[in-house]
Amino acid sequence: MVGALAVGVQASPVPEGNITARTTYFSGDAIFYYPGGNVGACGAHMQNFDFIATLSSAHYHDGAHLRNKYEIVADTGNIDATIGDLCPGSATEQIDLSLGAFSALA
Repeated sequence: MVGALAVGVQASPVPEGNITARTTYFSGDAIFYYPGGNVGACGAHMQNFDFIATLSSAHYHDGAHLRNKYEIVADTGNIDATIGDLCPGSATEQIDLSLGAFSALA
C-alpha cells in the first residue's frame, strides 16, 4: 500500500558561506516506504520509525542534502525529517518518507 500527501520542503537556515546549492521549497507528493534498518546513502542505518526522507535525483544534488533536516509541511501538520537517501525512481516533485514520518502527517 502506498499513500500520498501534498508536501513542501524548506531548508533550515545555514551560514551563507556553507551554501553549495539552494533549493528552499518545492511542492509535490509524498509516499511512504519501509527503510527496514538498511543503510542509506547517508551511511546510517534507517529504521521504519525514524523521521527519514529520500529525495529524487532532481533534488539530490550529489548528496549535498544528506544528513540535513528539512521541514515537511502538509495540510495535516509539519514534521522535521532527515534526508537519508536517494530514490532515483521517484518523480521529480516526489519525496519518500519513512513510515514513521508519513504516519505523523497522516
